[in-house]
Amino acid sequence: MSNGKTVLERVSNFVRESGFELTVVEIQDDRGMATYDYSKSLIELNSVAFEKEAEKKGLSIDEVIILVVSHELGHALDQDLVKDSEEITAVFQIIQDTGFTDKLMNRILELTLKAEKSAWEIGGQFVPEHLKSIYNKMNESNLKASETFTIRRVMKFLSLLETEQKLKNELRALNGEAL
Repeated sequence: MSNGKTVLERVSNFVRESGFELTVVEIQDDRGMATYDYSKSLIELNSVAFEKEAEKKGLSIDEVIILVVSHELGHALDQDLVKDSEEITAVFQIIQDTGFTDKLMNRILELTLKAEKSAWEIGGQFVPEHLKSIYNKMNESNLKASETFTIRRVMKFLSLLETEQKLKNELRALNGEAL
């Protein structure tokens, strides 16, 4: 790394230089290169993923930081993010209470993709002109990945609900209760 700075230090500097007071922490999982958690004013990043992306695209680490973190800063500035995230949580609760429908799934997808498109648009202000086309391509790809991730998230939620119901039924059976 040039200047001896880690990816985490570079991201923290970029966030601060962009006028934000956000906590930046390292993660070691497969949620992507970075995520923004509005409830904690937190950006989580995977340094290894940043380095792989730089190598794959023939970019410097600093360019990848600008491209990825600008999107996360877009989330931080999104005025609708909290409201939309709360609605997503409410829709999951409706699914838990009343059952899954395509309409509920579509609402979760709609809200998720709205948040990603807003972050893309808002975050673009932090991207220098010479990186805009790469930024747009990365965000187009991110929309597709977000849709897939969201569908998997809902499927996992439904699977957990099903498992929970089976366990409740087994407990009732063990206790001699009618199902």
